[in-house]
Amino acid sequence: MTIDELYRKLLRIGRRTNYRPEELRRKFLDALSLPWLEKAEDIGEHLPLDELAKKLYEIELCRIVRHKRDRLPDPLVSNRASQEIYELSPISAPQHCNSKEFL
Repeated sequence: MTIDELYRKLLRIGRRTNYRPEELRRKFLDALSLPWLEKAEDIGEHLPLDELAKKLYEIELCRIVRHKRDRLPDPLVSNRASQEIYELSPISAPQHCNSKEFL
């Protein structure tokens, strides 16, 4: 499951169960693996959840592109997530994928 899929799934659940924003944020952070949680902390916990999820997803896409290009496994990206992304549509790396933040 990609970061974006996780975020959207929690949004759907949150709407049905009337989660408050802080509950939704906590559930999102709790669902992240430790490496992604550390990335979220590095990016900044002060960001609104939608922006945080978007930034994490951008990082995930950049990592998928880079590791697919270099044919290296990435511990932050599940094989299933990267396989699904590449099967669904071709992805070109965003221009900012070469910045240090995404490496």
